[in-house]
Amino acid sequence: MPLHPLAGGLLIGAAQAASLLLTGKPVGVSTAYEEIGQYFWLLWNSVFSRTPAQKTPRPSTRAIVFGGGVVAGAWALVHSLPNTVLPAVVSPHISGLQGILGGFVMVFGARLAGGCTSGHGISGMAMLSLSSIVTVASMFAGGIGLSMVL
Repeated sequence: MPLHPLAGGLLIGAAQAASLLLTGKPVGVSTAYEEIGQYFWLLWNSVFSRTPAQKTPRPSTRAIVFGGGVVAGAWALVHSLPNTVLPAVVSPHISGLQGILGGFVMVFGARLAGGCTSGHGISGMAMLSLSSIVTVASMFAGGIGLSMVL
């Protein structure tokens, strides 16, 4: 039997509350891409820079570890309780290049917007962030408007 959506929503809310209480920071994964980029440039500069090495602070790994934990937890749930997840949905085939390009555009947009759509909806709304309220309202307005056109 699949997990009820209400239970999933309560678990997401509980994770958000636990993160805020224990770390003082909201949950978020799109920041992991920024952290990975910071590590890339740190490595790049240490290998290819001709200027003397500077004592730059090491970037955070919080979002990278959190994102890895989300993936590991989902994998463990699927493999330990296979009846709690919905069956696979048939989706149109896309090429590897289309997937990479789409992922790049998604990450670029998420960082440009200061977070992904779910981050604004879950973390930003929970913290009553004005920019997140505007973002989520715009997402709903855009979705409703597009559905009326189509």
